[in-house]
Amino acid sequence: MQVFAIKNDISYIITYTSEADKASLYTNTAENMINSFRINPIPSEAQQNEIKTESGKQGTLSTDNVIGRWRAYSEAIFYDAGGSDYLDAASTIILGINSDGTWEFGSSGGTWKTESITDADWKKWATNAYGPTRKIVLNGWNDGVGDGPLEEGAARVDFIWLIYRNEKASLGPGQVQIKFGHTSS
Repeated sequence: MQVFAIKNDISYIITYTSEADKASLYTNTAENMINSFRINPIPSEAQQNEIKTESGKQGTLSTDNVIGRWRAYSEAIFYDAGGSDYLDAASTIILGINSDGTWEFGSSGGTWKTESITDADWKKWATNAYGPTRKIVLNGWNDGVGDGPLEEGAARVDFIWLIYRNEKASLGPGQVQIKFGHTSS
C-alpha cells in the first residue's frame, strides 16, 4: 500500500509493506497512519530585530528557518600544508540558534545573523559556488567569527555549514568545516 503527496515541489511517499499472509494484521493501523498524515509548513519565527555584533556594529536578523536546534553531521579540517582529517563530530553538543539573535554551542556563545553570500566568501571558504545564496555568521565562534553557506530547500533551511580557521590544530593551521542538520533532541 502506498500513498503519494506533493507539496511545494517536494514529494512524500508513505509505504506499508508486509508478508502477504500477514498483511491483514496491520492494514487498519497502516490506513489510520496514512489517513492521519498531514504536510504542514515549518513555521518561521519572525525576527527583524536589530542586534549589536561583537564589533559593536548594528546588524539585522532575517526572517527564516535558521532558528532551532542543530546537530553536527560531519566535521573536517583541511590543513594549509595539504591533506585533511575527518574529526570526531561531537554530536551530543547541540548548536542552538535562538530567536533573540544569540547562539550557543556547549559552553560557547555569541550573536548570529544571516547575510548574502559574496564572491569573496566562496574564495575565503576555498570552494566553488554551488547554489546557496545566503550564509550564517556566528560572532564569537572560536574566539572570532565562523560563517558558512545555508543549504535551503523550497520550504526551509536544511543544513548549516560553519567554516572557520583553526591556527592551533595539532598538525598545523587549517580550515575547519562543520555541517549541521536539524535535530529535535
